[in-house]
Amino acid sequence: MKGIYRGLTIRFFIVKFNDTLSGLINRFPYLISSSVYSALLVSHGIRSDVKLVLHFNDPLCITFNSDRLRNLRPDMQSTIGFFRKVLSMNLKYGRSGAESTLTTGISYSRIDFPSLIKGSSNLFFNDDKGMWIDEVHFPKNFKFIIFYPFADPSILQLLVKLSAKPIKVASKYKLPGALLTILSNYLDKQEVKRND
Repeated sequence: MKGIYRGLTIRFFIVKFNDTLSGLINRFPYLISSSVYSALLVSHGIRSDVKLVLHFNDPLCITFNSDRLRNLRPDMQSTIGFFRKVLSMNLKYGRSGAESTLTTGISYSRIDFPSLIKGSSNLFFNDDKGMWIDEVHFPKNFKFIIFYPFADPSILQLLVKLSAKPIKVASKYKLPGALLTILSNYLDKQEVKRND
């Protein structure tokens, strides 16, 4: 499916899993695959305005650039295949922070989370104590972080230093995929209002 949905906002989503990639693949693969579908897919194709970063405790970072994705099937086995391929590669000797291409539109690197977000501006993150999402006007370029199942205290301190804003996306839903769906739907509505 080619990227056929373009909005005004560049959506940069980061999902920080407090687990290793192999641990999640073995126990909760749907957490990974649903995050990918929810951020990148719409009913008629692939969004062309999204950058999705999944970070694991390895430390391992896998990035999806929807503008360059050639194909993305909405089934768990196909999606998890990308992640298994990363695990099968020898990352041990790779230079930290150096990015390698897995396939067109998907890359991976070894980088710790503080280094990943260092120097970022217009940062938002999901927090049950934050401002409700419908009270927020997102800037054109921003980064939104979802932590699962929680954020380490040291990371929260770093977010404060970076002036990141806590946002409450939903009361009932906690899984990254569900939060990304709600967030994407809200941003779609916000962009429609900009066009009116």
